[in-house]
Amino acid sequence: MKKSLLYILAVLVGSLLFGACDKHDSASDPAPNSYSEFFINPPSFNTPSGSKVYWNDDGLWWSTSGDLVLINGTQFQIIKGNGNQWKTQSTESEERIDVEPRDGVFYCCYIGQDPQTPSLVKEDGRYLYRGVNFDTIVPLVGASEDNKMTLKPCCAVLKIINLDRNISNIKIPVAPVDKFPYSGDIDPVNALVANPGNKKNQFSNIAPINSTAYVILPMFCDSIRTNGQLEFKYKEGGTTITKKTRSTVPINKGYVYVIDFDAVRQSDN
Repeated sequence: MKKSLLYILAVLVGSLLFGACDKHDSASDPAPNSYSEFFINPPSFNTPSGSKVYWNDDGLWWSTSGDLVLINGTQFQIIKGNGNQWKTQSTESEERIDVEPRDGVFYCCYIGQDPQTPSLVKEDGRYLYRGVNFDTIVPLVGASEDNKMTLKPCCAVLKIINLDRNISNIKIPVAPVDKFPYSGDIDPVNALVANPGNKKNQFSNIAPINSTAYVILPMFCDSIRTNGQLEFKYKEGGTTITKKTRSTVPINKGYVYVIDFDAVRQSDN
């Protein structure tokens, strides 16, 4: 069954942007062999204050009902091991499939539960996942020289709390070049959208669950600064009401921005 984007987000954990590529402790370690199993560290986010964002349960992000990753183009299911450990298993029955490194590195891309098949391509000396559908997942990637993989967010997140109605439109005032991409490739080393295609700065039909809603903002650079307040529009009777945040919000990759809808002021116009 397809899992909602909200559910995926509602069980997020963590709080830290990770480096480009997990390295061996020793430079004398041999080149990686092929692996049929990978151990996955959950993704993590910061807040603007630098504090960690913890969620409920024990760090759960995935469900054992079918969340998938691609590792060097091979599809695996994420399952829970002992304690808080997460690992992969082959989706091909009980067959163990060995994955070979690409130039000494394993590249991972989270694809959720939708039947999408991004391809791993090499372009200008770097590997990219091409054809990821951002509309149905939180974009996450990782790169490692062994079978211990940390996933990193390629996005920022707006978390809207105390939301008691549907939002018909959210507008984030950024320059046209800085709009958030909803097509393009994903760079698993830098955890950014590469070759961005279609972009937008307005998000429609945001419905809360338990008074909370999330908006995913895929990122093609590390930071985007807004040039005005965020705008929220909703219907009240037959009237469209606009509310604005009190200040601009810098959007940084890997951050969760909590917006208290009760505190957002109603606009005069």
